[in-house]
Amino acid sequence: MNMYEIELMAMLEHMLNYAHTGSAHVISRKVMIPHFLGLGVLHDGLPYLNPCVVSFPDMAQHSKVKICTVWWAQTPQKQGRRPLMASKRVQELTYGRAHMQVSTSSQWIWVPSVHPDADPPSPLLSP
Repeated sequence: MNMYEIELMAMLEHMLNYAHTGSAHVISRKVMIPHFLGLGVLHDGLPYLNPCVVSFPDMAQHSKVKICTVWWAQTPQKQGRRPLMASKRVQELTYGRAHMQVSTSSQWIWVPSVHPDADPPSPLLSP
């Protein structure tokens, strides 16, 4: 399992927590709004995944979910363009800050930056 799949599951867990509590405090806005999960829940009450980032192939073939890492939400250019994480706080609380820093530096080093300045296409926000 790659780190993007783990982060997708962390975001879905945040959606489950929102469903149980009704509190928007559980939504990691920087990560979840670009992926439309936060926007979908806050505006419509239902989660929605950005099809440019996450796609579900034919389920009859038992294929894995496809994640386009190029459009994954990232930190700003001045901070080094690292993928944003929904599980960061949980890792810090469970394993400590030192573990969190080691795990992120070793896992995200291969992140592609094919389009570092391009904005991802937004099917919901296009004219």
